Amino acid sequence: MSDTKSFIEVQFPVSKISKESYKERKSSQGQTITGLGKWWGRKPLILVRSAIIGTLMPASDNPSKDTDIFLKILSMDKRGLEMRKEKRISNSELAAIIMSNPRLKSRYASWINQEGDKIQIDKEAPREEMEIDAFNCLGYDEKIALCMRPEQLENLDDTVWDEINDYSVSLFVNYRITDEEGNLLGVVGCGSHIDDFQKQLAAYEEEDKLRIYITNIGNAHNSYSGNTQNYRQLHDLEKDLGVTREEILKDEGMSYVQKDQLEYVVLTHHIDELNWDVVVVKETATLLDAFLSRLNATIFNTFVFVGLFAGGISFALTRINERQIEQENMDELTGLANRRLFERKLRGILRKHNKKGCRMSFFILDIDDFKQFNDEFGHLYGNSVLQLVGQTLKGLCRDVGLPARWGGDEFTGILFLPEEEAKVALEKIDGILRQEEMQMPVHVSVGITEIRQQDTKEEMMRRADSALYTSKKRGKAQCTIYREE
Repeated sequence: MSDTKSFIEVQFPVSKISKESYKERKSSQGQTITGLGKWWGRKPLILVRSAIIGTLMPASDNPSKDTDIFLKILSMDKRGLEMRKEKRISNSELAAIIMSNPRLKSRYASWINQEGDKIQIDKEAPREEMEIDAFNCLGYDEKIALCMRPEQLENLDDTVWDEINDYSVSLFVNYRITDEEGNLLGVVGCGSHIDDFQKQLAAYEEEDKLRIYITNIGNAHNSYSGNTQNYRQLHDLEKDLGVTREEILKDEGMSYVQKDQLEYVVLTHHIDELNWDVVVVKETATLLDAFLSRLNATIFNTFVFVGLFAGGISFALTRINERQIEQENMDELTGLANRRLFERKLRGILRKHNKKGCRMSFFILDIDDFKQFNDEFGHLYGNSVLQLVGQTLKGLCRDVGLPARWGGDEFTGILFLPEEEAKVALEKIDGILRQEEMQMPVHVSVGITEIRQQDTKEEMMRRADSALYTSKKRGKAQCTIYREE
């Protein structure tokens, strides 16, 4: 039995599967497998399909790519959702999404006409293109409300199938993610094409008339699937070389084998950095001693090269580690850091502040009367307001701070400015929002406090929240600096 775990044993996109299942359940007797009998009566097909595919699909050490391929198969990725979209977005909702997104607004605003409360889209407008761009700004719940169910899609694009089928042999390296105290937070997988590496190994093989193989046991520091010229599964390598598993996995080893009336020497070496076992095979011929002398130098060069490659991979991972964590922890709606990522970065910022003593400010921002947007214009419009405020805050904080969406209609962040300068900067937000053409004016209230020596997150939030309360109490649409009472 294979040691490789299935996708469903390692991870599962529960949230999206649950949302798709709920959509199918709401169709009642329209559920696809209801007619199969009482036992199947209320089981959504998407749940059955995802369980089967998740069980049959092997997990690699690149969880992100595994999830991407899994969602592509089920038409639950970006392209799949676009293909499943069957309902039109109303003129008012389409206009609201476009006008709240600076990129879409600059591209499509000229096609939108408004007379009083009535919104028209020009007949010459690229309506389908506008809808797809607006559709991709929505959250997953809102997207699938406009889509047919996955099983109702006739087929995927050929290009999608090509990408799914091409996901075979790759090299993956895992990188441990720890907090400041060294506690394990998780593991990030990095996938890498191995063509260049294999070319270098082929050059060694050609020059010295030998064969080089690399194998490992899956679920270690790295793993790969399938076989290539140099990368071999352990059981295949045992069979091809006639060498036992134990001999291949030695830290350092040498053995002799006979095959096809020829004698070969097999040397093995373990690379700790990647948990690789490198196997070098050469025909002994008659001058074994002379051969071994030359071979030792070749083996050394091979191991040095592999070691340098391992070091290069590790160095690359340290550089992309932060970027990958950020991508996993960005708020999908606003494009800002989410609460988890902000708290993680905040710890480092406070540590530097305590060490260097540079002046900076912490703020909490709240959209005034946000519930009214949802109640009067719907949640899609409310989302467009959140996107507008998020993008405005992101532009304001560029190079001078770190903004984040804390949750709901509340934002927070750090500005690398004293509190008075931070107040001047944040007051610009309300002025920018006033210039946007929205169904009703968008205003924000802000509470600001300067970060103190040895400050804690809880203490900063208490002060900023108190200042925010003062802004609300004084009539909203203003910024207030915390002052001790």
